[in-house]
This record gives sequence, structure tokens and C-alpha cells, in this order.
Amino acid sequence: MSGGTKRTAIVTQPTSGHKSQESHTPKNVAAATRTGHLIEARVEEGTTPHRARRNHATKGRGGRPGLRDLHPLAHIARIAALLSESYTPHQVSRRVASQHCVAFMHLSRLSLALFVSPRLRQHSLEVVRRASTTRYANNPQHADHRSPTQTKRASRSTRKMSAQTEAYSAMAKSLNDDIIDSADPSAERANDVLEALEAVARRKQITVAVLSSTNIGKFLTKTVKACKRHRRTAESKEEWEMAISKAEALLASFKEVASAEAMVAKKRKADESKTAGLPKSAAVYRSRLTSQSKEMYKDPPAMPPAAITIEDSMAPAPKRNKTTGELTFVCGDDDGISSALKDFKPNRTPEEVLRAGSFGGTYYRPIASAVTNVRYSSSAVLKDSVRPEWIEGLNKSRMITSSTYDKSVNKFGVKCGGSLGMWESSGWISDSDPYGWFQWYCRFYQGRRCSDDSRQISRWLKSAGPKGRFRSQLCNKILAAGTSAGDTKISPVIRQTLLHWGIGGHGAYG
Repeated sequence: MSGGTKRTAIVTQPTSGHKSQESHTPKNVAAATRTGHLIEARVEEGTTPHRARRNHATKGRGGRPGLRDLHPLAHIARIAALLSESYTPHQVSRRVASQHCVAFMHLSRLSLALFVSPRLRQHSLEVVRRASTTRYANNPQHADHRSPTQTKRASRSTRKMSAQTEAYSAMAKSLNDDIIDSADPSAERANDVLEALEAVARRKQITVAVLSSTNIGKFLTKTVKACKRHRRTAESKEEWEMAISKAEALLASFKEVASAEAMVAKKRKADESKTAGLPKSAAVYRSRLTSQSKEMYKDPPAMPPAAITIEDSMAPAPKRNKTTGELTFVCGDDDGISSALKDFKPNRTPEEVLRAGSFGGTYYRPIASAVTNVRYSSSAVLKDSVRPEWIEGLNKSRMITSSTYDKSVNKFGVKCGGSLGMWESSGWISDSDPYGWFQWYCRFYQGRRCSDDSRQISRWLKSAGPKGRFRSQLCNKILAAGTSAGDTKISPVIRQTLLHWGIGGHGAYG
């Protein structure tokens, strides 16, 4: 070395799948350490460990080395960043290895690198130690938002469950080792183990979760069989019979606990299914649908929209084009639907839909809603949804509130549409309009505006809008048949469906 300068070389062996590592001088080590310091500083400043790692994991400008090309000491910061995200050491090793990082591959030889400087060694190890103990402390976005009381309760519950599980797991092991798998089991030892299990059962009430995690019930069942088998060849059968009696009694008590817990869960589920309002879970929603004997188009069902808010003020009545019959609506307080309203132009009013003959005469029949868990009567719903003059003179029991679908009521004499259960299980029905889209349309026509308007208008556009599937299908069938748009023989089912969506009676739609 010229000038008496001492250079310390650290050589590492090539690793499969990676380039062989070149010799590293103290200058390289210093550069690597600065990189590690920078990552650590960024993490402490609030930058997520992922971003801090990513910013130094690639090649820099001008050919500057990235983190993967530096001395293994630089990877200490990478390990520290991973540990600060609350990964376990095993998860860290897998994550680092999967990203082709050489950190853990070098840990066995890291003492050579750290030997360069005791101060550097101490600082690097401190980085890892501090990151592994603080975990989420430097990451506010990952902080636990539970209150101290909630955290304390959760911790206490976890400790309690852990103690129960450990106690019963230990007893399950004793049953297996001393009775089930023992080559020369002793009746006296079997009774001792079972008495110890009885003591544990008195101190620590067993739960279904503990039964499931420890399989103590299965071990008891095997114990009963093993004791009966050994009783047949034993000279003194009394002690084995005593052990069998204890095991069967314990098994029976565990079954009672499981049965009682299942009954409580079933009752809770039944109570939840009876509570009015939106379902809290898909399981509760499914329970409502099945209890009401409804068809489920989707199983598990899709949850209904969140609770709908209704605007206090009413919007003005729509204007109608005298030539096409198209209706033009305006926004309420919220102008978020203004762009959608440009294409939302039904040409049938709710009154015209009902008087023409629709829904097989069943739309406003009495129903039990799985969405709200409320039973609705026809009279109350009609009063709240339609104006009296809309249905004046109609045979309501046949054309509006019938519980039996009659296709002869429909204008085109055909049956179409799905069941209420199909609509509900598909997640299409909201709590504000439990009967469906046409009920929403009746209220929207009268000036009510709500947070569900955008979704309902979107449904109309996809089904009956200018590019809607039903309108497009009908137009294609008419063109294919080479007939006029008013030929009602062409797909009466689609025409009836469009009528239910407020399209018909003018030109192409009969």
C-alpha cells in the first residue's frame, strides 16, 4: 500500500443466484453505513419503512450504487425497517430472501464486516435492537387506534384465552402420552391424569374455541376407547372402570358446554335477524332471507346499500317533451346527479306504468323486507308512495296489490321480472325503498331526492337508457326482423320489461 495507508479487505463467498461480492474497504463500509443511517432517519421522521427502503433499493443517478450493491452492513437498516413494520424474524428472513437481498445470507459472516470498527458494530446492532422493540412507534399511520381501555381488555382476554389453551393443551398431551399411546399404561396413572383434567375444568371453564384449538374432546374420546381396551386384559378392572367413568363424565360436560354455547349463539343470531333495520352482516341477512322463504339469486347474499339519507326539501315536478313524451328532471340540494340526469329521460310516468298494466298486478302487495326486517301493508305503502289520483278507478286488488302474479294484467300479456328475494340477495334494494326501483321512481317523480338517486339512475341507464341492454336488444331484434318499431309481436317480454322501467307508449316501444 502506498503512503503507509492500511486497507482492510473483507471478502465474502459467492452466493447462488447472486453476483460474487467484491472486496470492501473502510470507505465502502462508511458509505454503506451512511445509507443505513439515512434510511433509519427517514423512518424516524415518519416516512414509511417501505418508502425508505424503496428509495435506496435501486440504482442512483450517475451509476451510484444502490442498497443491493453495498456492503452487508447496509442491509442492517433494511432488516431494521422490516422489523419496525412488526414482522417476525421468520417473516423478515422470507421477505428479504424473496427480494434477492443478501442480508441474511451474510449474517453468518457479518462478524468479519463488523470487525472493521467496534463503534460501527455497536451502532448497527443498536439499530436492529431499537427497531425490533419499538415496532410501530415511528409509524403513526400504523398506530393502534383503540382506546387504552379497549387495548387493556383485549390484552386481558388474550391472556385469559392463552392460559386456558395452554392448560388444556398440556392435559391433552398427558392423555395422549400416558394413556392413548402408552405401551404399558397404568390405571393408576390414567386416573391421576383424569383427576388433574377435572381440576383444570373446575378452575378454567372450557369454551368451544378452546375445544377446537386443543382437540381435548377428541383426546378424551380416544382415552375412553383406550381404557376400555386395557380393561379387557387387566386383572383388576375396577380402576380402569373408574377411569372410564371419569373420562365419559368429562366428555359429557364438554359436550354440554359446547351445546349451551351453540344455543346462545343461535339465540343471538335469531335476535339479530328479528331486529328492525339494515342487517349487520351477510350471515344475518342470509338468515332473514331464509326465514322469509325467499329465493336467493346470490348465496351468500350481497349486502344492501348503506342507510339512505333523504333531503328535507322537495324538487319541482319534471317537464315533459310533448313530441317524445320524455321527462326531464332536476337536482335537489345535491347537484351530484346533474350529469346523469342529462340521459335519464323515461317517457312513462308512474301513473302511466300502473294504468297500462305492469308487474302482474303484484308490485305493491304486502311484503316482509329482508333489508329492513319490517312487514309492510299495501295500504300504508300506497299512501306513502303513490298519489291517489294515479290509481283512481283501478281494480287495486287485481292490478296493484295482488299477492298472485297474473300475466294477463300486463299490457303485453307476458310474464317478466325477478322475485323480491332475487333483488334483495343481489344487493339492489335499499332501506328507503324496500319494494325496489319502481317505488324509488314514484317518489323521485314526486320530488323526493335522496343519497340513493345516483345508484338508481345508474341502474336505469344500464337497463333502459339510450345504451341500455334491454333497449339495445329490442332495437336489434326489430332491425333483424326488418319490421316497424311499433310491431308489438317483436319481443313482448322486453317491451314489458322496458315498461316497468318507465319506457313505452311512444314509437318504438309500443
